[in-house]
Parts: sequence; C-alpha cells; structure tokens
Amino acid sequence: MTITTHNPQTTATPRLLWLDLTRKCQLNCTHCYNGSGPDGGHGPLTGDDWTAVLDQAAASGFRRVQLIGGEPTLHPFAADLVEHSLTLGLHVEVYTNLVHVPDRWWSLFRRDGVSIATSYYSDRADEHDAVTGRRTHARTRANIAKAVLLASPCGPGSSRSPVRRAGPPRGRRAATWRTSASPASGPTLSGPSAAPPTPRPTGPGCAADAATGAPPSARTAPSPRACSPPGWV
Repeated sequence: MTITTHNPQTTATPRLLWLDLTRKCQLNCTHCYNGSGPDGGHGPLTGDDWTAVLDQAAASGFRRVQLIGGEPTLHPFAADLVEHSLTLGLHVEVYTNLVHVPDRWWSLFRRDGVSIATSYYSDRADEHDAVTGRRTHARTRANIAKAVLLASPCGPGSSRSPVRRAGPPRGRRAATWRTSASPASGPTLSGPSAAPPTPRPTGPGCAADAATGAPPSARTAPSPRACSPPGWV
C-alpha cells in the first residue's frame, strides 16, 4: 500500500488595496510622509490605468480599497474611480482632509459601500492650523459634523456613509476621525476628548430637539429627529 500525503498551500485572501492617487493637496502638513502639497502632481497614471488596477484588484479577491494622497478628491478621475469600485463590489474609503467637499463628493459619501476618514489634530484652531500650514480648522471641523449628521437615521444618506476611527498618520500623534452609523442606533464618533461640534438641528422633523435646545451629541447616537441643516461648507 502506498500512502501519499498532500499539503495544500494556503494563501491569505487579500483584503485592502491602498491607492495613493496624488501628491496634490491644499495643505502643507508638517508630518506628511509623501511630501504632498499645493505644488504636488497627479503622477503618470491615467484614469484608464487606475481603472485597470481596480479591475485587477477585484479579480484578485480584494474587497476594500482606500483612496488617499495628497488629497484624493483633487484627482480629476477620483470620483469616477469610486463609482467604478462600487460597480465591482468593492467597499471604498476616501481619506480626505475635508477642507473643501464639492456636491458630487457629498453625494458619493452617501452611497452604500462608501466611507470617509479624515485627520483632526486639535480642538484648538491654532494648533490644528500649525500642523496643516493653513487656516483650515473651521472647515474640517464643520465637515466632520456634517458627515456625522448625514449618517444619522433621518438625515440624507441615512446609514450610507460610515465613518470609523483610524490610527494617526506616521510620525505624528493626531486624532483621525471616521464615523459609523446603523439604522437602529444612528452614528457614533470616536476621536480625541474634544469632539467636533454638532450644530443644533433645524428643519422638518427636528422641532422637538430644537425646542429643548439640546443638539445631538457628537460622541453618542443622536435623536432620530437629528437632521442635517442646510448651508454647510
């Protein structure tokens, strides 16, 4: 009798693909590990090149992709790459500074399968701005709050734009915010001790909260009536 043993080779299933789209950024962060800034470029890869990378990633078993830079929303094909990733069944996380968010990007952030992450360095504007090299604290802070409200049960997008907490950038201690939401409990926010402000809710369905003068907490699930106010940056 002959006994043959077989030890099949096991391979790990790839999980996350990290796409460094651009060196272009509005900021001049002191700790930036890839030297991004206002004078940065988008590199030699075309939109078709990046699309091919995503196709290969999906075919290889990847299930998540993170778009970073630089500021990925400044790349001319980044929004199209998010759309293409979703058609491939990939979950997309966009690591953005949230300094300026065009309407198309807010629409993408509300899509199922899309999440956002951002860095928030201090609740003090002077400390945050000293890191970024520009007076951006107010915009980033306001847009963090907007992202949380957009993920609320009654807000536009409902639970479609999850944000979770990430680790600090390399070589720098910083709070990095991500938000997450569920239809049952609403969004939660993790980060430093001083949370970004959540504005007093206004608009239809928010009258009860507005009447009490008690805005939803940025660290806990808001009231089901906590709606997103208009007119954000």
